[in-house]
Amino acid sequence: MKEIKLPKTITLEYNGKQFVLEFNRRAITKMEAAGFEVGSLDKMPVTAILKLFHGAFIMHHPYISEQVSTEIYDTLGSKKDLIGKLGEMYSEPVMALLDDDEEEGEEKNAGWGASWQ
Repeated sequence: MKEIKLPKTITLEYNGKQFVLEFNRRAITKMEAAGFEVGSLDKMPVTAILKLFHGAFIMHHPYISEQVSTEIYDTLGSKKDLIGKLGEMYSEPVMALLDDDEEEGEEKNAGWGASWQ
């Protein structure tokens, strides 16, 4: 039996409003189109951390501006732990894109083959 994975989320409250932070493939695609590169966390940490945090809003709160997400970020504590959790959350949809686990007896609608080994 295939293990069911619950989505990883972060909830926070800011100015009396509750926000759910989460990533999916669409959110990551939008982040990448806006210039986010996961490798930039080492090269340009200030920019990349704020873009990662802002990107976590896209799925449930797409109209939050980067200015507002930065204001929220600036008020939060335990930022190092937060960024670690965001990194874990970000990697979930990426790994799901590569996941090819099949349940026994499950058939796929498409297959592929290569002309070399």
